[in-house]
Amino acid sequence: MSWPRKSLFLALFFLSSPWGSADTITVNTTTDDNTDNTLCSLREAVEYFNRGKPEGGYQGCEAPSADSFTVIKLPADTDPYLITSEPIRITTGLSINGDAARGESVTTVQVSGAHRAFIIAFNPNYLPPNCEELGCSPASDPANPTKAPAPDLDPESDVDDPSDLTVDNPNDFLTFVQYPELTGTIPGTHNDDESYVVRIYDNPETGEPIKLGEETFTPSVLSDPLVWSIRSGVSLDAGVHYLTYTIERINSDSEDVIQPESAHSLPMTLAVYPRDLPIEVTLSDLVLKGGKAACTTAPATTCATTADSNDLINDPADSSTRDRYALSYRNLISGTSGNGGVIFNTEALILSAIILQDGEAQNAGGGVYSTGNAGIYLRSTEVRENQSATGAAVYSALNALRSEQSLVTANVAPGFGSIVEIGSHAMTASFGNTHIQNSTFSGNTGVALSLRDNTAADTSSTVTVDNVTVVLNTGGGIDLNNSDVTVKNSIIAGNQDPAQAAGVYKDCDEITTGVISYILMVSGGGCPAPTTTNRNQAISDTGAETLMATLDAEDRCNSATGILCPLADHGGTTFVHMPRLLLSYTSVSDSPLINRGSENCVGVDQRGEARNVACDIGSVEVIGVASGSLTRSGGIIRLGNDYEQFLGDGLADEELLPASPTSPCPMGVTIDGLLYPPTDWADSSTELARSRIVGDSYNRFEPGCPWLVTEPGRGDVDFERVDPVTGALMPAGQGYYTYRTNTSFHGFDRFQYRVVTTLSRLNPLVEDRSRLVEATVVVEPPNDLSTDKLGGALDYWGMLLLGMLGLGWRGRRPA
Repeated sequence: MSWPRKSLFLALFFLSSPWGSADTITVNTTTDDNTDNTLCSLREAVEYFNRGKPEGGYQGCEAPSADSFTVIKLPADTDPYLITSEPIRITTGLSINGDAARGESVTTVQVSGAHRAFIIAFNPNYLPPNCEELGCSPASDPANPTKAPAPDLDPESDVDDPSDLTVDNPNDFLTFVQYPELTGTIPGTHNDDESYVVRIYDNPETGEPIKLGEETFTPSVLSDPLVWSIRSGVSLDAGVHYLTYTIERINSDSEDVIQPESAHSLPMTLAVYPRDLPIEVTLSDLVLKGGKAACTTAPATTCATTADSNDLINDPADSSTRDRYALSYRNLISGTSGNGGVIFNTEALILSAIILQDGEAQNAGGGVYSTGNAGIYLRSTEVRENQSATGAAVYSALNALRSEQSLVTANVAPGFGSIVEIGSHAMTASFGNTHIQNSTFSGNTGVALSLRDNTAADTSSTVTVDNVTVVLNTGGGIDLNNSDVTVKNSIIAGNQDPAQAAGVYKDCDEITTGVISYILMVSGGGCPAPTTTNRNQAISDTGAETLMATLDAEDRCNSATGILCPLADHGGTTFVHMPRLLLSYTSVSDSPLINRGSENCVGVDQRGEARNVACDIGSVEVIGVASGSLTRSGGIIRLGNDYEQFLGDGLADEELLPASPTSPCPMGVTIDGLLYPPTDWADSSTELARSRIVGDSYNRFEPGCPWLVTEPGRGDVDFERVDPVTGALMPAGQGYYTYRTNTSFHGFDRFQYRVVTTLSRLNPLVEDRSRLVEATVVVEPPNDLSTDKLGGALDYWGMLLLGMLGLGWRGRRPA
């Protein structure tokens, strides 16, 4: 992954600053502790920041020496940081940083007994950081220093409690949501041919009521009260509002009015908190594990089914007051019941270099459920093995979603559910518009992406999908829900239609509006047909140009068919499907993937590699070895041992030309009984040209069709592999070279060889149709030397090798 220059500068700055680490609280126990002792648990560290950083610290979490940062550090540990009692509530902006989500030093947060890991939601009950600026009066509960009353907005107009408009007054309600969600109850019994039109209003002290929203509701059970909810379609300014609603009963079939609009209900007092932006919470370099593993045996509460405390500020009125059509307000964390298997979010949430897995929710958001006119940003993150009825990985309601350089795989939404769902695009969003780019959605059970653009409420909002790979999802590819969504530069192919027989694809669905261009799909997959205007392309998924390649016995992707490799590590922080060039192609332009994008592609790919102007479609840009460059190979061995290495190492994204005893490379040219590479790959037509080729080294039976350019001076090299146990030659087709010393020496030996790749063979110039590799093998003395001599030799040669060897010079793909 490439780092932005500014980010790298800041990182180096903090590393070099003597106070750079002093602004972080470091958690020193993996237990879910919340007691006043010397240990600082994750729960206590979060609560320290929730409480506004008290000077004396909190429950064993000492205050940092500086207060300009709100960072919690979770050092890597062999044990996970457990969340056992209930979800940890984050009510203020902060960052929780681990050491890594992959590698040897991994930081894991594990749900074990709770029903999710985090609830991220600003809470007006907590003292806001800028309380004084907002005009807050002293805390109403001295015993609880985190409790704060609402801002003193307009006390004279509060008829219920003019002196103290707080959330603990049952007749008053406090929110910072500009589009509040209201709920009410219509008593039973109902008739089966009747529906109810509910309208909500804001009633000023003078003037006519202002209608905020209107919806029609039909009872599902005729004998039960009908509970309805409507989100305001009109933004409420900061201040006190008196909200009411009316009901009109109609015939469901004819829409004739049975009972005209009733009088307004009794008013509900709602104070809108003047908060301009959501809080920002960042989780980085962590593995977050939900409680999915326990869901099969433990009570349902472990599967995010429990409604969290303060979920609903007040319940619908009881039967004695139903004739007044009681009105209530759902506060900012409504909807937690059944939603959000690992995280329930209402704020600006950034997941950076995270593995989010094993979440399960009964309703939506098996991994993350995000709402509240804020946003969620997936950056270099993998969301895997989560499950829920819909939005199995991520469910974003009234929210913006950004996804960059991320992978969504192996999540399960049974039936016709979705994996990532934009329930309704945000009217206001901290991350701007929804933009999904340079990401892969693969191997999920359910439709990969379900997208909606709420342009009716906000014409400035957009949903854009750019340079993504959406393949092998069993419920379908992208469902546009007939919204104004833009999809471009993407692979949307091989996504099974769950309602049809195997091999029937549902790559695009409900696309009466929106723009889909520069994409690849499987023929018949439901996406717009290929034309010269939209530049879409289709493959039949038969013959050589199938969608997916297969792996050999060593898990190498080198089959004769398939334009994409299975998910694998090709650099960056997440796995990708690497595009391939087939042997049937006579030029790069034959590929339906490479150089097939528009001229306004995303600047980098899923791995952080820079893209060409005419980019490759999908999430990966194929990077070739720069023309005329020298690739490096080699390593260190002890005297008397062999050194072997795969011929394809260091060749950027290029794939060795497939070859084996049953399907060898071309014969080339035979001169004086010696076999030379074909003149199409290396000029062997003259004696001078042949002098640059070791004449008997061309091996037709190894991948890459290798030959030596210069021989080693102190050893021998063969394009074969030796069994490390028996010492016998292994069958041809392994794709390795083996170096053996033929003298007793310690030092280094060099040789050069060339290989042909599926990309290099298509270059217009002969000298670029194979790749030159220089190998340097460092030979160390045998083990019987003393420790001090051995250490000196290793240190010297190790440093020398670092200077000589690289992982291969990565360049741009030749035109």
